Order: sequence, then structure tokens, then C-alpha cells
Amino acid sequence: MYGDLTEKAIVGDLHDNDCVLIIDDVITTGKTKVDNWEKLTAFKKGLTCKGILVAVDRQEKEKSGEPVSAFLKSKGFNLFSIVKITEVISYLHETPVNGRIHVDSRIMEAFDDYFAQYGG
Repeated sequence: MYGDLTEKAIVGDLHDNDCVLIIDDVITTGKTKVDNWEKLTAFKKGLTCKGILVAVDRQEKEKSGEPVSAFLKSKGFNLFSIVKITEVISYLHETPVNGRIHVDSRIMEAFDDYFAQYGG
């Protein structure tokens, strides 16, 4: 199931009282996941959400300083991720991939600075 480009309809086989797992590639603020859930529950009644599964959790925080996972929890969602961005960066730091290092000390320092400001 997915939303169409006009965001006026949900394409897929969704029924009243279905149990839903929201799946996406990445999560940053979590707001789009909450907005999409509101669209789904307006479309069908009695839906329950088992959680949100993402490939990559960017581990960002809200403007309030609250981690996105805590924000989602406060909205009734459990967040599950395959990998966290800190795990990706840590693994790639000084590790050659196809003979090239993509995350050297300079990139790692820039990531650490970014994460200190925006990470949660």
C-alpha cells in the first residue's frame, strides 16, 4: 500500500479494523509518519498501528530537543529500525569500501559536530 502522488487516495487493500505496520526507508523528524497515519485513519476506521519500521533511523531530535523516537512514542507509535545512522558512520569510519575510504577523520568530525547539534 502506498499513497498516490496527489495524496488524495490510498492505493492498496486496506480495510476497517486492519492492523498496520508503517514501513519507510528513513526517518528524520517523524512528522510525515504521523501525518500519514492521520490520513489512513481518516480513510478507514478502527485501524491499529503495530509500529513504524525504517531502514535507517537518522536519530534526529525535534526542535524541542526531544528525540524523534520519544516524540513518536508520545503519539502512540513504536519505532523499529534496521540500522541507526551512528552505526553506519561508526562502521564506515576509516573502513575502505571498494578501495576508498568514504568516512575519514574529517567527515567523522563533521558528523560528530552535526550530531551534537541535531542528534537525539
